[in-house]
Amino acid sequence: MRFRGTRKFMSYLRERNSLVGGLKIDEWVDAWVDERIARGEPLTVLTQWCISRNLEARFASGGGGFAPAKGERDLFSRDMPRIIGAAEGAGVRLSWLLTLNRPYLDSWRAGRDTELKYEAMLQKLAEPLVDSGHLLVLNWEEEVLGGRPRPDPAVLANPENFVSPKMIEQRLAWLKERARFEPWTVENGPEEDLRFKIACEAEEGRLLTAPGSPVGDFILMPLETAEQYDFFVLLAPDFKKRLAMALPLYPWRS
Repeated sequence: MRFRGTRKFMSYLRERNSLVGGLKIDEWVDAWVDERIARGEPLTVLTQWCISRNLEARFASGGGGFAPAKGERDLFSRDMPRIIGAAEGAGVRLSWLLTLNRPYLDSWRAGRDTELKYEAMLQKLAEPLVDSGHLLVLNWEEEVLGGRPRPDPAVLANPENFVSPKMIEQRLAWLKERARFEPWTVENGPEEDLRFKIACEAEEGRLLTAPGSPVGDFILMPLETAEQYDFFVLLAPDFKKRLAMALPLYPWRS
């Protein structure tokens, strides 16, 4: 039998999940929330925000700056506060960490000025939640990892030992199609780029869930579809059980 707080909070998350769509919340999350309550510990929620070269066009059209998109404003002023409020109403404490992540490949990374100004905009939007102690915003490489992400050597050497040929073929086709319209997405060739990306994501999944994880034990509330985490499971098979799809996806697009 779950704690009342667990039942109440998870009921709310599943309501949001039904609106967002995508991967349903696994019972693993219920058990994890229950365990945190039993120990008197806050629930660590991780959300990752990728800052990529796609922002360059928006940066240029904004005259060298960024105005928040409606989805970005709503995320910090409406969606996250509602989840925090639902947790507090259920007697559950949240410790929410938003990490600002760069792509693994240099060719996909935004220019430094673009990155800094976009981060500053996000920090401004997040300020009320940060000031109230509900949210912490950190640069993943500079403030958490202390360096660039690294690929797992075994996966990098032989990704076909970990990923089905069909999935590799599908992802490769997607990369090649994207390169037709955005040539900058290719760094060392589609095959090598995909190999590197798979190995980096596999290592990130392992690192996040390993004992001594830099973010501790957590549930993940993504801003992208669950398919973005397909390779995180290669060295951490249960990784996707941590996903709680409860936030509107791709807020930077709306």
